Amino acid sequence: MNHNQVEYPANNGVTNSADISGLSSSDWERIEAQARTWFLLQQERTLSDAEQIEFAAWLRLQPAHQYAHEQLQDIWQGMAEAEAVRQVTETALAFESELSYGTPGVAEPSGLTPSSRTSAPTSLLETVQQKVEAWCSKLGSESLHARWAVASAAVLVVGSLVWMYGGESGPALPELQTYRTAISEIRELPLTDGSVVTLGAESILTVKFEEGKRQVQLKRGQAFFNVAKDLNRPFFVATRHATVRVVGTRFEVYQNLDQVKVSVEEGVVEVMRNSAASPPHVQSRLSDPLQEQTLVAGQQVKASAVGIGRVQQLVGYKVAGWRDGRLEYRDTRLADVIADVNRYRDGKISLGTESLKNTKITTSFSVDQVDTVVSMLEKSLPVTVHQESDGRVLILPKSTGQ
Repeated sequence: MNHNQVEYPANNGVTNSADISGLSSSDWERIEAQARTWFLLQQERTLSDAEQIEFAAWLRLQPAHQYAHEQLQDIWQGMAEAEAVRQVTETALAFESELSYGTPGVAEPSGLTPSSRTSAPTSLLETVQQKVEAWCSKLGSESLHARWAVASAAVLVVGSLVWMYGGESGPALPELQTYRTAISEIRELPLTDGSVVTLGAESILTVKFEEGKRQVQLKRGQAFFNVAKDLNRPFFVATRHATVRVVGTRFEVYQNLDQVKVSVEEGVVEVMRNSAASPPHVQSRLSDPLQEQTLVAGQQVKASAVGIGRVQQLVGYKVAGWRDGRLEYRDTRLADVIADVNRYRDGKISLGTESLKNTKITTSFSVDQVDTVVSMLEKSLPVTVHQESDGRVLILPKSTGQ
């Protein structure tokens, strides 16, 4: 699509193209601000008859008005879809955690006998089906994309678990221990080798120890590792973009949507890039991506799909300060701060624009203060905050003139 063309659905349901080549940046910013004003007003209350007439006239004034308003609708709907998929996935992962029995430190759920283990996925299917039906009803019959997203997530997670735990074609017992934490929960996990893992809020970790190798995978969130020294059995932490290797040390691994951060408190840590982390088209653009870094105490490195970054010195920074209930940020993307805050509150916060996501801020607060973060941002940044009754929060740039 030409960059000067905007696709928008007309009122009759037919998709047309609106030529906005004549709009200046200031004109488009003005239209976006007007669209935000109308959208937030519609979320707060029902428009009066006069306001409905005025809003309809504004939409008809030029195609870019309708396009700007629909962009905001897509953002809001995306928040509902993401929450629906998250809840369905959480149900399946909770069931997976229940079945992580038979290894030290994980108790077998009561009533789960050998004969009932293979039939357990049936109850999971019923539970997830109820979740899907409830969320599809909540999202509405017109939200076809949302219904497909929820159903697809359910099929994916349930299908894999049925293979893992049911039938003769899959293994009879799980191979991994799975640990997971809820919102605001921080959990200390003693491992069989003497190591101790502190798992951060809303995180998932799997553990698999074999002869000659100790392997864990941080699937989501953050964890602090105090690894017992064993020269004959190296300790590996796998993440989306990199793998950490140690024989005995203290360090933190933090994984968000697009990068992994490793910070060392004590000892030596090797961080190796996953060869499959970058797709071919990304690898071809890289001239000399760093494949491996070695860190010592007081150092940190970040890894992403494009490689491992340069080693940074941690000055005045406490590794994994969240263990003491403190969240600290220096020149950090607002998107990363919000991702952390969302692990400590039920109502998820979403940022409405890319410019907001990339805004850098410096701040610190305790985990008990996460509910005040929204008001703090509203006071310190040019943003408008809209809060839904279910706890969801949408943050948008403040309209011009506000």
